[in-house]
Amino acid sequence: VWRDDSVGDPQCLAPAPSCEGPLCAYLDDAAPPEEAHYRLQWRRDDGATAWVAETCVGVAELPRSVRFVDVHPNPFNPRVTASFTVGASQRTRVTVLDARGRELVRLADRRYGAGRHEIAWEGRDAGGREVSAGVYILRLEGDDGEDTVKISLLR
Repeated sequence: VWRDDSVGDPQCLAPAPSCEGPLCAYLDDAAPPEEAHYRLQWRRDDGATAWVAETCVGVAELPRSVRFVDVHPNPFNPRVTASFTVGASQRTRVTVLDARGRELVRLADRRYGAGRHEIAWEGRDAGGREVSAGVYILRLEGDDGEDTVKISLLR
């Protein structure tokens, strides 16, 4: 397995990739961040070589924004669970706001890794007191975006 860099200087990465039957695999731990060009060279028992495959692989970038994926049940009593995604590791804050936009409680304010996460609210303010029935706003803020969703508490 050979990799060509951007200046056309091919490097032999694996003289013999791991093969199982007709399938061969190689993991390039040092792949460049944008894209990589690979060529597969076949070497026969007599030493003769031939290029047998070539490909260009781009590295997909994770979406960087934060967003709510699922909020259930809605309406709720006494507990609502919110699932959200974070596209790249970043500081993320989840707050509950009243209908006027005032913060009632901060559910999270920390760094989350990329992926899906879950958080719950039990219908209480920052002092631990039950809030009244009504419409509230769940707000998700990250370094590179925000999302909101309305939730309804029934008592």
